[in-house]
Amino acid sequence: MDFFPRWGAGARTACLLGCIALFLFALPAKPAFALYDHVRDGWVASIGVGFSKAKITAGSTLNRFETGWEEGTTPRFGLGHMIGKRVMLGYEQFQWVDEQGYGDASVRISMQTFGAALTYFPGNPKSETGGIYLRAGAGLSIARLAVSPHAIGGVDSTHTEDHVDEGGTAYMVGGGYEFRVSKPCAVALDITANYHTVGKEFFDKAWFIPVTFGLNWYF
Repeated sequence: MDFFPRWGAGARTACLLGCIALFLFALPAKPAFALYDHVRDGWVASIGVGFSKAKITAGSTLNRFETGWEEGTTPRFGLGHMIGKRVMLGYEQFQWVDEQGYGDASVRISMQTFGAALTYFPGNPKSETGGIYLRAGAGLSIARLAVSPHAIGGVDSTHTEDHVDEGGTAYMVGGGYEFRVSKPCAVALDITANYHTVGKEFFDKAWFIPVTFGLNWYF
């Protein structure tokens, strides 16, 4: 049984391209690759949203079936502090979530990473390479299977839900590029692979790989 729905790729692509186009249109015309140097000290908060692919191996209760690469939505949050000029130690949170209606029921699957990570900035902060960053980390995994038995059109209107939460270990590795648009603010494109080992009745292991677009605020 396939619990993992596929969302319309065309709508997602148009939405993402529209956001990027709006951002580019708002930038002032200037030949510099970034508007400001990448000065990094103190704290940085990050927030973003994007799309992801996930591949899940179920646990024994679901006969250990393996899904294909399923599409979903990913919100992202991060908070870190610079330790030196090139390294940041911080907290990262990623989620993959997908939902679909089955008859009059709604089924939602989600995977979340809560972890500590090191982020490394290898480039020259005064050149176009200054926006490059690499990340690796580990932490906790939370997997949820939720069923709303009396949903209409896949949307629960009764606020009743049966769900199962299972925890495990999460690992992440990735990187991205940030474009500094003001002294404290940068827009960033991020790709981070998340691997979960759960080993429980409903979830065994999973990959999800989100691509997110967001804001980094240095303070």
